[in-house]
Amino acid sequence: MNTERMELGYKKHSSLKRVLAVPLCAAVMFSGFLKQPDRISLLALPAAHAQKARQSKQPSDNEKKVTKRDKDHGSGDVNVRVRAARGIMDAAFFGIDISRGIPVLTKALSDENEEVRKSAAWALGYAVHKEKSRNAAVAALTGGLGNKNEDIRVKVAQSLVIAAMGTDMGIAISALTNALDDKNYEVRKNIAEALGNAAEKTDINKAIPALTKALSDKDEEIRKVAARALSYAACNKKNEDAAIAALIKALENDNAEVRVEAVRALSLTFKNISKAIIPLAKALDDMNDFVREGAAQALMATTSDISKAIPALIKTLGETDSDMQYYAVWALVYAADYEKSWNTVIVALIKALCDTNSDVRSNATLVLVNAAERGADMSKAISALTKALSDKNDEVRKFATWALKNAARKSDISKAIPALTKTLGDKNELVRDGAAGALGKAAEKGADITDVIPALVKLLFDKDEYVRATVAEALAYAAWKSDISQAIPALTKALGDKNERVLENASEAIRLHESKNSMKSE
Repeated sequence: MNTERMELGYKKHSSLKRVLAVPLCAAVMFSGFLKQPDRISLLALPAAHAQKARQSKQPSDNEKKVTKRDKDHGSGDVNVRVRAARGIMDAAFFGIDISRGIPVLTKALSDENEEVRKSAAWALGYAVHKEKSRNAAVAALTGGLGNKNEDIRVKVAQSLVIAAMGTDMGIAISALTNALDDKNYEVRKNIAEALGNAAEKTDINKAIPALTKALSDKDEEIRKVAARALSYAACNKKNEDAAIAALIKALENDNAEVRVEAVRALSLTFKNISKAIIPLAKALDDMNDFVREGAAQALMATTSDISKAIPALIKTLGETDSDMQYYAVWALVYAADYEKSWNTVIVALIKALCDTNSDVRSNATLVLVNAAERGADMSKAISALTKALSDKNDEVRKFATWALKNAARKSDISKAIPALTKTLGDKNELVRDGAAGALGKAAEKGADITDVIPALVKLLFDKDEYVRATVAEALAYAAWKSDISQAIPALTKALGDKNERVLENASEAIRLHESKNSMKSE
C-alpha cells in the first residue's frame, strides 16, 4: 500500500472514530450523571430550584423578560430538564442501567415541555430491554397509556413499539389491548405495531380479538398494521392457533377491506396455515380483486400442503389479471417441492393442458417448466407434453419444449423425440430453439438421436442466430453417443458463422466427433 492510500485510510478511520466518539462519550458522561442523585433530580426540579441549582447569581433584567416560548426552546429550568432527559435517554440507548431514574422519568412523562416528555418516553422504552429495569419501565409506560393528555399517550405508544422488539411483554398485554380502543389514531397504530413486535416472544392471545377488531378500523394504515401483527402472532406457536383462526374468520367478513387485510396477513405467515387452505381457495372466487390476488399470493407463499386448493388454482390460471396468473403458477410450482401435493398437481395440470382456454394451457405448461427445473418427477407428464407440441398456441408449444428439456434431466423423454424432431420445423423461432434444446438435453443424458441429425443439420443455417447456436450445441451433445458424421460438412461451414456461440459449439461438436473416431481406430 502506498503512502497516500495509507494516509487516506487513516483519515477515514480517524473521522469514523470521531463520529462514534460523540454518542459513546455521551453514554459515558451520563452513566456518571446517573450515579449522582442531585443530577438526576434536576429532571424534576421546579423552575426556581432548578435555576438556583444551576447558578448562584440572580438573573438580569433582560433574563427576567424571557418569554415562555424562549424557555421551551432552551433557557432556564426547561433547558436543564431537556438536557437531563436527553442524557438519560442516551444512556439507556447504550444499555446503561437507568433503573434508579425510572421514578423521575415516570413523572417527566407529564412534563409541560414536549421534548422532555418525548425523551422520557424513549428512555423508558430502552430501559425495557434491561432486565433490572424492565418491570418498572413497562409499568411506567403502560400507566402513561391511561393519561388524559393525548400527546403523552402518543409518545408512550411510540416508545412501546421499540420496547416490544424481542422482549416478553406479557405484563403489558392487558394495557396494550385496551389501548387499541384509544380515540387517537397514532396511539392505536403504534399499539398495534407494538403487539406485532411483542408477538415474537410473548403470548398475545388476549389481544387477538382486539387486533381482529382493528382489521375493521376506519383507517387503512391501522388495518394494515393490525394484519401484520396477526401474521407475526401466527408465526409464534403460543399464538398460532388463535391468530390463524381469527384471520380465517375475517375472510368471511362482509367488509371487503377486512377480507383484503386478512389475506394479506395470511400471505405474510410463511409457516403452517393448513387450516386456512380451503378458505383461501374459496377466496380465489371473491368479488374483490384484491382479495383474490391476496389469496393467490398466500397460497403461493405458504409451506403447507395446498392439495385442496389445486382445482381453484388451476381455474385461476385462466384469469385475465396477469398478477393472479403469476401467483397461481408459482403456488402450483412450489407444490412440486412436496410429493403429496405434487401428485395431485400433476394430474390436474395434465388435464389443464386440454383446457379450451389458451391461458390455462400455457400457464399449465409454464408450471411444468418450472417444476421440472426444480427437480420434480415429470414422468407422468411426458405424454401430455408431447401432445402439447402440436398445440395451436405458440406459448403452449414453446413452454412444452422447455418443460421437456428440463424433464430430461431426471426422466426419459425418448418417446417425445419424434414429435420434437417434427417441431424443429415450427414457424416460431422460439419453439424451434426449444425443440433443439430438448433434443440436445436428451442426447446429453445418453439418448441416441442419430435419426434426428438431418433435421438438425438443416437448422444450422436458420435465420435466427439463437436457433443456430442451440442446434450446434445439440450436435455437440450428440457427438459422443450418436453418429454425427453427416453433419460434419455443415458444422465445418458453421465455423464461419458471425455468432460466437455457433462457432464455439460447432467447433466442440467437430472436436468430440474426431476424438471418438480416433479412439475407435485405436
